[in-house]
Amino acid sequence: MAIAYIESSVPSFYVARPSRQIAMLAKQQSTRDWWDGGCSGLEIVTSLETIDEIGRGEPVMARDRLTLVSELPILEVTDDVVVIADGTPQISDRAAKGGF
Repeated sequence: MAIAYIESSVPSFYVARPSRQIAMLAKQQSTRDWWDGGCSGLEIVTSLETIDEIGRGEPVMARDRLTLVSELPILEVTDDVVVIADGTPQISDRAAKGGF
């Protein structure tokens, strides 16, 4: 099975309140349809960085985002990942150290 990594936009679009902007509403609905339809048959994985990011913000929405991804496998942050991400703001210190 093919694997797809999801970052914070997928759970964020999925749980967001419906937007009044038609383009954003379409993204939200497409995300829900894709997720609820089995993610195109892909094995979905995420990372500690994504978990950290979606856990921020409004508590109820954060809880819903975390619940959505709660059973996904978490990618391990390897030395290769750290080298690739070195100097970028996307990798938090906590995620790079493998902590929750």
